[in-house]
Amino acid sequence: MLFIKNAPFFMKRCAFSCIMERMEYSIQTAEGDLKFELVRRKMKHIRIRVTGARQVVVSAPHRCAVGVVTEFVKKSEAFIRRQLAAVEAARARHYPASYADGDVFTYLGRRAVLRVRPAKRASAAFEDGVLTLSVPPGGSAKTQFIRWVSRQARAVFAQRLAVSASEFAGADGLSVSAKRMLTRWGSINPAKGRLSLSVHLMRCETDLIDYVIAHELCHIGCMKHNAQFYRALDMHWPQRREMDRRLAAYGLVDF
Repeated sequence: MLFIKNAPFFMKRCAFSCIMERMEYSIQTAEGDLKFELVRRKMKHIRIRVTGARQVVVSAPHRCAVGVVTEFVKKSEAFIRRQLAAVEAARARHYPASYADGDVFTYLGRRAVLRVRPAKRASAAFEDGVLTLSVPPGGSAKTQFIRWVSRQARAVFAQRLAVSASEFAGADGLSVSAKRMLTRWGSINPAKGRLSLSVHLMRCETDLIDYVIAHELCHIGCMKHNAQFYRALDMHWPQRREMDRRLAAYGLVDF
């Protein structure tokens, strides 16, 4: 599976020796409320990460007191807010700012314009770099945008897989799906014949989509990221480090 490098999240550790539990918390700071989800795990350290969905997730040992966790979050506030701002900046570069008429977004590596029109029925049409959404009363332009991108992703991913499959042994008959993944660009289950790709790849140029597909197809012969795997990937994409840098520049952020 291809995990994003330099993803917009931060992990910070605090030396602390101490069935997963989840709870929502909010603390007051000079900069305003800071909300986070506390996840209890079997672990030795407190870890903080800011996800591509702009959520703060704090993982902590079961025996770690809530007061210790909140104090650690407060001490990490400046960094957390910088990461939240970085995630939002990445989102704003590629997705409509407020899903309003005239907003811009990135589609297959190119800038496009969103047009929102009131209508009786929901519909979407894309032509010459303009996506026109017809939104009925009570409808949501953002919801329609996500559905449109997801439909496009399923078609594009199937097309790009068909182009690449002939180059890889064992790739025939694979099914491909588009998922709203935020921790990896793609994953594959060779035993079940399933390839999953992040719908957020639709912001990227088609050669980056092809690269992610090739990365996953190389896992058919080797599931680990070891020397054997990278030799196989280099045969297809000798410029893989440049491709990884380009993917990292896009960042895995949500709509």
